[in-house]
Amino acid sequence: MNDVGNLLSNDGVSECWVGARDLFSSDTNDGIKWVQSDSIVSSDFWASLQPAHEDGNCVQLQDVGGLFKLSMQECEDSKSFLCEFND
Repeated sequence: MNDVGNLLSNDGVSECWVGARDLFSSDTNDGIKWVQSDSIVSSDFWASLQPAHEDGNCVQLQDVGGLFKLSMQECEDSKSFLCEFND
């Protein structure tokens, strides 16, 4: 995940959308899925106290103390997006 962070940091981006969202607005991780594959987003990459469903239904990649982590955000917020990253 932090290879992506390095790429974003080099472009001056501190947060961006990734292709995942909470489809069910639930209080569990079960409804948060990658749009392309429909698989559940791994809990390994969430920022502390995330996912916080009250923050929104869409998933962003955000710089948290120099590490890029996933967090929830309102879907209407305007920001850059990451479509695909291959190692």
